[in-house]
Amino acid sequence: MNKLTPVPDSSLKDREKPSFRERIPKYTIRFLVLVALALLVWKIMAVSALESAHEDALKALRDSTATQIAARTDVLARAAGEAAGAALLPVLHGGDYARLVEYASELTRRMGTRDYILADGQGVIRAATSATMVGQPLAVNLQRVAASLDVAMTDEIADGLTRVIIPLRDGSGRAGTLILTYRFGE
Repeated sequence: MNKLTPVPDSSLKDREKPSFRERIPKYTIRFLVLVALALLVWKIMAVSALESAHEDALKALRDSTATQIAARTDVLARAAGEAAGAALLPVLHGGDYARLVEYASELTRRMGTRDYILADGQGVIRAATSATMVGQPLAVNLQRVAASLDVAMTDEIADGLTRVIIPLRDGSGRAGTLILTYRFGE
């Protein structure tokens, strides 16, 4: 039986280890690949952090703007209501309720209100969007709120509606109440 014996490879012995200069391209390529990977990871992290900061800044700006718009809308709604109340007060004192309804309807239409109620000093509705309300007493809770107010008040009611309650006053005291309802954005 013939056993094969391994023959030492003389070619391995003859081969010398390459010099440092010969190995430089191999190490340079590895180093450049490593640097490129590090830059790619850094770029991904930087873009992610920048996007996150940008989103946070946009959210803060959106919230701030919404708060400012709401505050200004509130002020404008109260000012418009007080101006309308001042314009309607002489007609309310005149006692010509047919003219009052016509005048109030036109004025509130131009102001962009959704609904309005105008009650006299005793709490009786003298003009309203709904003709069936005319002659009816104003709701007790609205009478109490209106009686306690010195200036117009706004509040949010159902379905995104904003209500403005304006106390109407003249030299003799409380002359009536104007209630306007807005739906902003319509």
